[in-house]
Amino acid sequence: AESKSLFFMGSYRDNEVNETHPLTAMLHRIDSNNHVNLTKINVGNLTREITNELISDAIQTPPQLTQSLSIAVHRKTSGNVLFILQFLSSICEEEFLFFSSELKQWQWNTEMIESKKIADNAIELMLRKILQLPRHAQCALKLMACLGHY
Repeated sequence: AESKSLFFMGSYRDNEVNETHPLTAMLHRIDSNNHVNLTKINVGNLTREITNELISDAIQTPPQLTQSLSIAVHRKTSGNVLFILQFLSSICEEEFLFFSSELKQWQWNTEMIESKKIADNAIELMLRKILQLPRHAQCALKLMACLGHY
């Protein structure tokens, strides 16, 4: 039996795609096609409460106990999900957030977290990550970048 269904998911930043962008024209063409269902889901920054739920779930700690951590993380990331996840990873690496096997619970140093510098945008964030890679991995990425996006 031949399937006539296709599921495609794409993402883009609406602040980077204006009315004259080729993607906008393509989305209008797809949307006007009677045989295609197009669903758009706008995803914005997380609220402080949702950030707290995310962190609470991630470290398996009741939300009432993660408030101070969540407030600090949200203040640093403005609720940007990518930044939240990367920031949590980096504060774990630096042991500002760690699991105490003695106390059998997660601990954090809010003062150190508050003082930590964070990238202003995704490009700076990824650049910092790439610069932490070994030299040979950075060279491999440079070669792969030469292949382009086609």
